[in-house]
Amino acid sequence: MDVHILLHFYFVGLFFYGLFLVIAIAKQKQELIHRTATLLLLLHVVCLALSQGAVGWRIWVCSLLALGSYELSQQYQIGVAKSVVISVGLFCAAFCVQPSLLQNPTWLEVMILPASISTIVIAVVPKAILQKTPYLVAVIGFFLIPCALLLMGLANLDLGFVLTPLVLIQFNDSFSYLSGKGFGKTQLFPNISPNKTLEGYVLGSSGIILALVLLHTYIPVIHTNLSQDIALFVGVFILGNAGDLIFSCLKRKLDTKDFGKLLPGHGGVLDRFDSILFIAPFLYCMASHRLL
Repeated sequence: MDVHILLHFYFVGLFFYGLFLVIAIAKQKQELIHRTATLLLLLHVVCLALSQGAVGWRIWVCSLLALGSYELSQQYQIGVAKSVVISVGLFCAAFCVQPSLLQNPTWLEVMILPASISTIVIAVVPKAILQKTPYLVAVIGFFLIPCALLLMGLANLDLGFVLTPLVLIQFNDSFSYLSGKGFGKTQLFPNISPNKTLEGYVLGSSGIILALVLLHTYIPVIHTNLSQDIALFVGVFILGNAGDLIFSCLKRKLDTKDFGKLLPGHGGVLDRFDSILFIAPFLYCMASHRLL
């Protein structure tokens, strides 16, 4: 990746997170302070990973897979030792996937089918059944692993493409969060995610538009036309928010508020990166068919 593009990505994140942190401190909003401070830390970690090229991104994605699997395993209470074995095994297995496979769009696009099936399973399977251990294997095997491979595949197509989900999802999430906190009144999914409001979704979509502008100009990693930009906007708006809802549904069925406590203000790794994982198949398809 061009070092200038990475620096521009870093400066954009530093500016917005720094601004949010100042506002949070001024208004003494502890939750927002913790949330933004965590995002600032993650910004530095992600930039460090990307500075190491495709290998650094692979390590980062494999770490998300391992930590997410550990968090999910703990929700099924299978024991710390077994959870560690699962997470370490998945990290090693994913890291050792041959680069040639990650450069094969046909092979990777097959991964979209199990990922799609797993989301349907989470949504429709009754709570009492979903809490059984075989469904832990299903969620990890049919969702986390395919989406992680597709995220790694983005870097093999073009390392710059990995900035696309990071920027689009983060702007969507941040603007939706702030809009929902400030103006949200109309609950859309009170039984799944009571904090999600119509106002937050609508006003939050402006973050996607700003992100697209930045990805064309200051962080120029995509080269789409207007129709492709519209497709990106619609895809991120629908799938980015759907990813959050699907995992909120999973948390409700597992009787937990957050998957973990690793990231203050967010919860666990899956609480923070669920939408990025969920949108990976969509963005990989666009990138592999030269629509980015």
